[in-house]
Amino acid sequence: MPPEFRVFVEAAERQLLLLFRSIDKNGDGKVGKEELRMAFKSAGLAVPGSRLEEFFNDIDMNNDGYISFDEWRYVYPPRSIAVAFFSLPSLGFLAIRPGHMLCPKTWR
Repeated sequence: MPPEFRVFVEAAERQLLLLFRSIDKNGDGKVGKEELRMAFKSAGLAVPGSRLEEFFNDIDMNNDGYISFDEWRYVYPPRSIAVAFFSLPSLGFLAIRPGHMLCPKTWR
């Protein structure tokens, strides 16, 4: 792997961890549905309950009702070229995979 790409991957991994920790308000190492809902709300995004459920369930691969960092980084791998980063106020960077596009004040 070229050194420049390694630096990019390491920086992306740090951003994913920082974002995850900023959403994990109680610091238990996992993100619940309410924490995710509050993160979207803090970012100024109105996400209907059904879309939040769908988004959450896509990430919660072991269906335990929480998103672990491993699940988070699996869905948003730093090596993936398909990952797009959107700057959101108070959240830093949020990775959104294709098909889950978020726009301020709405969900599409």
